[in-house]
Amino acid sequence: MHTVIAALGFSPGDGSWFSTQISLLNAAKEAGVKRFAPSEFGIGVLATPAIDALSGNVAVWEACEEACRDGEMEWTRFECGLFMNYLGFGVPERPGEEEGRAGLREEALGGRERDGEWFYYTTRCSAELPVKTDGTFPRMTLTAVEDIGKFVAKSLDLPPGGWETTSYMVGETVRVDEVVRIAEQVMGKKWEVETVSPEELEAKIKGLVLETDAGRKLWAQLALCYTKDAEGEGWFEGKLNGLFPDVQPLSVEGYLRKFYG
Repeated sequence: MHTVIAALGFSPGDGSWFSTQISLLNAAKEAGVKRFAPSEFGIGVLATPAIDALSGNVAVWEACEEACRDGEMEWTRFECGLFMNYLGFGVPERPGEEEGRAGLREEALGGRERDGEWFYYTTRCSAELPVKTDGTFPRMTLTAVEDIGKFVAKSLDLPPGGWETTSYMVGETVRVDEVVRIAEQVMGKKWEVETVSPEELEAKIKGLVLETDAGRKLWAQLALCYTKDAEGEGWFEGKLNGLFPDVQPLSVEGYLRKFYG
């Protein structure tokens, strides 16, 4: 086995998501695997430590660094931003919600209503958007699941030593309010928009317990990260896009037109 890519499902609270990855890493090292990728696929390496449900991945990164210290194995964190397919909850019957969601489960969004608990509620054309301290809208990177697969597959062809410890890919980086504007144009409906400030998010987070409110706390802390509007913490440049220009990822408008147009 040359390359191991972990794509384990998110399991907050019990720590098994992290310990299982470390066990897999150690087994890969023992077997002589040359490349290992932990189950990251997140919104940036600066965001992970700030989110309770994800912060355990820092220990996974440290284990990867240690395992690769002798130069016999490479590792990388594939960072893609949010899955664009979260916008697929509520896709009309044709072309099909299953295709639009690309296998994403409703539980992944916290389980509130069909389109979950995040920023965009496509089934009722409304949004709750994080804003910066000055009231302006931050940027966010989104990538369709299908395109993530293409970038990861291309990365397998990089020569030995070609994996950096972080591999950024981008479907599109837009302001959070631009998603609403595009959705209104494509769907032909006016959306209702509410905003939430960093202070409001911090107050909300204080009242949430990871063990019982894992989904809600995850999304509230994600939203708080976005309010910082920092590269590597919600948005980033796509290094893999530059390496593999033949991969033409879906834009937000392209995705919405494909499934809602």
